[in-house]
Amino acid sequence: PRKHLIYSGTTGIIAAATTPYYGGGMRLFPYARLFPEKLQLRLGRISPLTGFFNIPSIFEGSYREKGERTFGCLDFVGKDFEVEVRSAR
Repeated sequence: PRKHLIYSGTTGIIAAATTPYYGGGMRLFPYARLFPEKLQLRLGRISPLTGFFNIPSIFEGSYREKGERTFGCLDFVGKDFEVEVRSAR
């Protein structure tokens, strides 16, 4: 299978799921289960303060923050993802 790079850069969280709910009713993966036999991959880059101020929309799965040069979260749906993590430390 051919590989395609979908993102390169920094992120605060990388998570994947086949079910929309994380825990306590938090709909962290709103696109999971929309397509049979696929999963949702989510990359998040929000600050703790931004997260705090957006708890309701994050909890219900509707949070989106996209700027021209930055993003709050990126969502992908697919069958197979490969994640490579590198540390600058």
